Amino acid sequence: MFDKLLVSLRVSLMFGLLAAAFPARTEEISFTPAFVFREFFLKNNQADRSLQSNRTKAGATSQPESVQNDSGSSCVVLRWDKASFNKPYIAIRQSGRYCLDQDYDFACSPWAHGCGGNFIDIEADNVDVDLRGHTLGTIGTRGYTGISGHGKNIRIHNGTIKGVGTGIELAQRSTNWKMAPVYSYPVYPVLPNAQFTDTRFIIESINFVDVFSPILLSGTGNVIRNNHIGAILENRLVADGKPKFSGDDEAKVSVLNFGPKALIENNTITQKTNNRGVAAYTLYLRNGDGSVVRNNSITLDGSVDKTIAIGLSNSREVVVQENSFVKVETPIEVKDGSTVKESGSRINQPF
Repeated sequence: MFDKLLVSLRVSLMFGLLAAAFPARTEEISFTPAFVFREFFLKNNQADRSLQSNRTKAGATSQPESVQNDSGSSCVVLRWDKASFNKPYIAIRQSGRYCLDQDYDFACSPWAHGCGGNFIDIEADNVDVDLRGHTLGTIGTRGYTGISGHGKNIRIHNGTIKGVGTGIELAQRSTNWKMAPVYSYPVYPVLPNAQFTDTRFIIESINFVDVFSPILLSGTGNVIRNNHIGAILENRLVADGKPKFSGDDEAKVSVLNFGPKALIENNTITQKTNNRGVAAYTLYLRNGDGSVVRNNSITLDGSVDKTIAIGLSNSREVVVQENSFVKVETPIEVKDGSTVKESGSRINQPF
């Protein structure tokens, strides 16, 4: 009896010591959703994209360091978090002024997997991104987008975007996925009863170099000004004239605005074309009522066949003035009930 009591005391003492050494944890553990999903579709000589992750909020946001931008205002430095992402990716999820810390050149073989993505991804309103003269560029892949986002009052300026499939794509927020810019391409029918929000995106002082689709925007009151835009529009038809890839037999667009009251001014656009009978638009406006296109220089390099400098679809009372068109088959195309007031343009100047 005494032996059993002694064993019981020893066991009780052992559990008591263990309890003291490893106290029970009572704090709550919370979990935060890591991914935000959205549909992101691209045409124009790129592989179709569908429903992809925007990656984690916490790991991809900019660093809290602040510096002075070129205008003298303070800005939050944007920096690639290499510990969290194996390729360049920066997310902006809050309003504010941001500036890029350095050039980013991403090399990826066209035969490799995982070459798609966005350098900078914006999901916020009232955002100013100053690239501070830096470059976002790719080598070997067209699956990357320079800057992509949703919101309003987003301004992108002062830098270079080169070699990517899409330079800048900004869209209004909408529950209707057909309000994305790519669904206003010429290949798609006019969307009835399209509803636009006041986005007021501004793209200015950006140098686009060898980009398939430099600018794609949707919304009301957008501004595209003072940019140097170098676009490449080409298809890849095989010898018998049939498309080699899906989308190669569709019209191509360099700069697209889907929505009313756009201002497109003082841009120098050089478009290399090799479309073999497929329409190539330098500027394309869909639902662009009340837009103004002025003081732009548009030069085409390559095939002239089916080239259109400015295409208007379902766009009324558009003002087109003082533009220069060099080596263009059709300076202005007016379709789907569009109306235009043109003045002072210089067509097919010597080259």
